[in-house]
Amino acid sequence: MWLKAFKAAVITDDMQRISDLLKSVPQLNAADATEALFLLQEAKKRMLYLQNKTVDSMQQMKKNMNFLNATQRETHNSFDITS
Repeated sequence: MWLKAFKAAVITDDMQRISDLLKSVPQLNAADATEALFLLQEAKKRMLYLQNKTVDSMQQMKKNMNFLNATQRETHNSFDITS
């Protein structure tokens, strides 16, 4: 049961579910423990991929915001009677 749930969480990239399942790992036989180890390695790869993807997205958003801020006209907030 646990192994099937863990497998499903890895396949669907459900990091919260993986974390929850890792908090309650049952006693596993040798074959199931080996399979769980391989799944854990795959989960780590996927987590690192998602983490890198998030960092890339955040950097791109920062570049976009800097570009938009650089292209905006400067506005004056006060009443300018000299111009």
